[in-house]
Amino acid sequence: MLEAVREFAAERLGRNLDLESATRTKHASYFLSFAKGCVERLGTDREAEGLSGLAKEDDNLQTALRWAERAGDAETCALLAAAIYRSTFLRGFWEDAATVLAIGLGAGDSVSPPIRANLHFLTAWLERERGDLSGSRQAAETALTLQRETGDREAMRKTLNLLCGLRIAAGELDEASALLDEMETLIQGRDLHWQGVIFHNRACIADLREDYDQARELNESALRCRRLGGLKRGVAESLCNLGGLAYKRGDFKQAIDSYQEALRIRLTLHDRLGAAILLWNLAEAAEQVGSQPAAIALYREAERQFRELQSVYTSAATDSLDRMQQTLPPEAWRQAAAEAETKSWEDWAWSN
Repeated sequence: MLEAVREFAAERLGRNLDLESATRTKHASYFLSFAKGCVERLGTDREAEGLSGLAKEDDNLQTALRWAERAGDAETCALLAAAIYRSTFLRGFWEDAATVLAIGLGAGDSVSPPIRANLHFLTAWLERERGDLSGSRQAAETALTLQRETGDREAMRKTLNLLCGLRIAAGELDEASALLDEMETLIQGRDLHWQGVIFHNRACIADLREDYDQARELNESALRCRRLGGLKRGVAESLCNLGGLAYKRGDFKQAIDSYQEALRIRLTLHDRLGAAILLWNLAEAAEQVGSQPAAIALYREAERQFRELQSVYTSAATDSLDRMQQTLPPEAWRQAAAEAETKSWEDWAWSN
């Protein structure tokens, strides 16, 4: 009798496990398709919609990822990891982004080369933002090797662009220019996005070579391409660069106008790091035009956001506040710091 009960229970349990597996597989398949649709909107004029969708369904996407990992569905696991990374990274949750990338890369060599290459590329991007330029370059080189093997021109352009930025950051300007030359050979037709990217990078090189007139012309060309293409993230980047050039030549009103327009876009895109950098930029400009309370309020908010993001810029924002406090007479500092508390950082950001 007991043996018959055990056999019956085992049969029912087996059926339930099969049903759970089928249900979870369908769930993972559905949300993978959903995530792909959201990711396709990123980098377009529907980017905010795509990010909102990924954020809204984060719990379901995480559940699907964990199931794919346990079930050994390597391809689904890697694709979901890449999609979840996009949302977590852009919203500033970098530790979560690193965790899901590790899960995706842990799926192993059974994942197709293009998807593995993308995970290495995303790792390179994350490490760059965290300040590990060596680790970023290593991951990018791994991605590029896989992309060359598969002949994925679009992916190669993205990785060459990242490597170009790393070369620029290292002061290796001739090497960066060579990478841009290779990128240009991979562009087909009138591609406003990539034309804007190349103008942007050449502008950065001109800026570092202190050819500010050429840098401004190249940034304006990048901005035109990006406005025509409806590329909001790129428009914000070009506006930020033009604001920086205006700041260097002492045109602080123009710098503030450019930074404010860029900040509006970054906030719309829920780009926390980009917005924090622009708050810092606005604080510097406010300080130059004598608006000390605005500068203090904006430096404080930038510092807070950098700290939450565990950004390499945190100490720079802290140093800016310390410098202000040491430079201003004690009473002037106390008055400005008190006035900074009378309005929100949002009000100060648009006040100049």
